[in-house]
Amino acid sequence: MAYSNTTSSVEKYPYPWEVNVQDFVPDKLSEAKCYHEWKRLMLDFIESQGLLGFVDGSTTEAASKRVSQAASWKNPTILYGDGSLLRSTKIPVCKCCSIQLQEGCGQDEETAKKLSSYLPLRIAAIEGDWDTTSKIIESEPDIVRAAITPHSETALFLAVKSSQRNHFVEKILKKMSPEDAGLANLWGMTALHRAASVGNVEAAKLLVNKNPNLPNVLDEYGTAPLNYAASIGSRESVVYLWEVTKEVKLKDGVAAELLRDLTRGEHYDIALTLLQRKPEWACMEPSVLNVLVEKCSSFRSGTSLNFWQSFIYSGVPAKSEHIANCHSGGGGNIEKPTNCCIFVPQIKNIRGKKLIHHHVLQLLKLLCVEIAKLNFSKVQSIFGPALLSATYAGIHEIVEEIIVLYPLGMDSRNLEDGTLFQYAIMWRRERVFNLIYQLEAGWRYITLLDKSRNNGLHLAGYLRPQQKLNLRDSVAGPVFQMQRELQWFKEVEKLAKPGDKDVRNTDRMTPAEVFTNSHQELVKEGEQWMKDTATSCTTVATLIAIFAAAVIILGRNSNNDGHPLLSKQKCFIVFGIFDTLALFSSMTSALMFLLILISRYASDDFLYALPKRLIIGFTTLFVSMLSTMVAFGAILHLLFGDDKGWFLIPIVALGSLPVTLFGTLHFPLLVQMIQSTYGRGLFGKQSDSMLG
Repeated sequence: MAYSNTTSSVEKYPYPWEVNVQDFVPDKLSEAKCYHEWKRLMLDFIESQGLLGFVDGSTTEAASKRVSQAASWKNPTILYGDGSLLRSTKIPVCKCCSIQLQEGCGQDEETAKKLSSYLPLRIAAIEGDWDTTSKIIESEPDIVRAAITPHSETALFLAVKSSQRNHFVEKILKKMSPEDAGLANLWGMTALHRAASVGNVEAAKLLVNKNPNLPNVLDEYGTAPLNYAASIGSRESVVYLWEVTKEVKLKDGVAAELLRDLTRGEHYDIALTLLQRKPEWACMEPSVLNVLVEKCSSFRSGTSLNFWQSFIYSGVPAKSEHIANCHSGGGGNIEKPTNCCIFVPQIKNIRGKKLIHHHVLQLLKLLCVEIAKLNFSKVQSIFGPALLSATYAGIHEIVEEIIVLYPLGMDSRNLEDGTLFQYAIMWRRERVFNLIYQLEAGWRYITLLDKSRNNGLHLAGYLRPQQKLNLRDSVAGPVFQMQRELQWFKEVEKLAKPGDKDVRNTDRMTPAEVFTNSHQELVKEGEQWMKDTATSCTTVATLIAIFAAAVIILGRNSNNDGHPLLSKQKCFIVFGIFDTLALFSSMTSALMFLLILISRYASDDFLYALPKRLIIGFTTLFVSMLSTMVAFGAILHLLFGDDKGWFLIPIVALGSLPVTLFGTLHFPLLVQMIQSTYGRGLFGKQSDSMLG
């Protein structure tokens, strides 16, 4: 059966009698307790007819029209009576109806009538309609302090929920006293609590200017506006409320949650200042340390910087500034931090990262020092899980700081009964693993067996799915992923005892067998990648060699001595040198890539042999391309330049294009290959201080 959803051509809103609502909503709204089921069915029906905009307010008309219509809904009998409301009346389906029904159900008749009388003000406050509000206030001045919602919220409370209504907030505050601005709802929340919970800083400033004591008012749960701002992570709100909040006494649970929220939002400077004032808060549980172990990117070890970024990072100061001035990472440059960074966004951004690293380290040290003062069982219950979590995340700063204060932490075991360093091997966390070089006889943490009789060398041989994901994030391409895996295995093998290589686990496999079995798929991927790359590059190198050999015979010779007629020209000499270089380098490149194609692709070949050939092949290919462009440009200038200097400009511009593209696309890969194969490596002592 089809139903019409067309509206009257005379009236703007559709009327309920135009559709058979009872077919969709069979239950009558006879009492408040059946409201929620009735609402669900009614909303489904309204949405199916495309009329939801009239309920949620997205389809609007003039506020004055709504206010006049609102009077029709003041009779509770109409709203909650026999359920035939939407079939028998010509009152439009609009937002007023939705608000009245939602607030009316569960209220007594007197309260419902009172709230109904405030409906025009509620709508005006939600929409930021000051013209309508001012007329209402003129007729009833005390309404500015009236509780106009079932939750005892004032019009000011409703308005601060959106920054788009701040003009409304500013004007209504002029009609209110400081005490009116501090009126609370059913849960003791003031308008400042609500403004903080949505990050409306401008409204918060207006409220504090009206009543400076508002930041110190706690709701019935003992929560300050600063807590609400910290919970949503708004830096601007947190900084402002931190400045205007005086010393307030928070319950232990609320204080602990404030610290955790500040840490989650990476407001480490404020959390640090708070802990310096209240060191005892560091020992409250759940510990802030549990949040820090999830903040890998807030530590230097979790921040990836290129060469130039690292250079700038080492030069900019990490001097802490006043909190209000550093909420965006601070200003400043290498000499004068407060000036130059404003004009150099890159330096400002890097300095912001360094400030975060500095503050989080200071916070970590203070936390660990205070926790270490507790009794042993308490220290163990906090530091133990934090050590394993930090190892999993690869945050060596946390691991090192805890081990210094809690040396027994090195004996922590995971669920598989593996040691801390075996856990680092399992998840390929080289920065944590490198702490083993700062220990006396660190090898003993590798030789121990877990529940599956795996030692550290077995764990270096495994490649689980999650490990593969971590590997892909840190190294590009299956060839270098395989190389990284071999580097791990060889490094652990150096530290292990000779007999560890022959130990069999519960699967009756030695470490070498585990490695071979786990890396079969990665070896195949690496082989395919190498062959595809070598095939493409061989084609390019061959074309360059053909060109170099072909153009070498250009030009005529002298009839007297047989020498080329152009041999005395400088451009001809340049051409001869670079054409020869292009030929030899392209042939070398082609030979290297041919060697790659015919390699046996054993696991050990991915450590040095294959990467070395790839490095030589890419380097000589780049040299051959560059030489070809120079040789070709020289011969063009020789033949057509006629000593015209300007002719070099288009030659250089066009010749630089392919070389630049190749360098831009492949040079980073080449640098990574060289660093991975011939660099200082991943492993080694990170500090001269000994941990045990």
